Amino acid sequence: MIPGRKVLIPSDVLSRRIAVMGIGLGEKVASAKGSVVVVCVLKGAVKFTTALVSWFPPNYRIDYVKTAGYTEGEANKDGIRMLYDGIEYVDGAYVLVVDDIGDRRLTFQFLDKVLYERGAKKVENVALLNKPERRECDTVLHYVGFNLRGSPFVWGSGLDGRDKIQRTRNDPEICYYADYQGEVGYTIPTNLPQ
Repeated sequence: MIPGRKVLIPSDVLSRRIAVMGIGLGEKVASAKGSVVVVCVLKGAVKFTTALVSWFPPNYRIDYVKTAGYTEGEANKDGIRMLYDGIEYVDGAYVLVVDDIGDRRLTFQFLDKVLYERGAKKVENVALLNKPERRECDTVLHYVGFNLRGSPFVWGSGLDGRDKIQRTRNDPEICYYADYQGEVGYTIPTNLPQ
């Protein structure tokens, strides 16, 4: 157990929500014309992506990317750089970009641009968690599992803690640290394909 751990979203609530998202998106994937590519952002989105696509029909491919923010002094207008680019052929494809959290949304903005430049027909963004208060760009999150209230540092279910240790990533629940003093909570959006 991690000292100072508080549960924000219990594992049963996470599982049910991911199932609803997976079923809804699975219907969209099933009806897609042409190739379907799921781009999983490493490492945080692996657990979410795996659970999500378990509800999809088998007409998709998963590609992986790893990104990082630039540090001060490094020049990039998007603030994001690609550490690993496992995106294969996406020309004419329907692409779902899946990440663990859409806070600043800069990763989604960066990947959307890369994918459209490579010829993707349509790109939609999927995030397990959304922190609307931290948004820094107008990039759309098409499908969101949970909108977080407040801005606690969250971890678990694939997200690593502020100490960057694997055991926080492996926690089955979304947690936050007890020393967070602000508002905390979540809502479940209704923006899924029905």
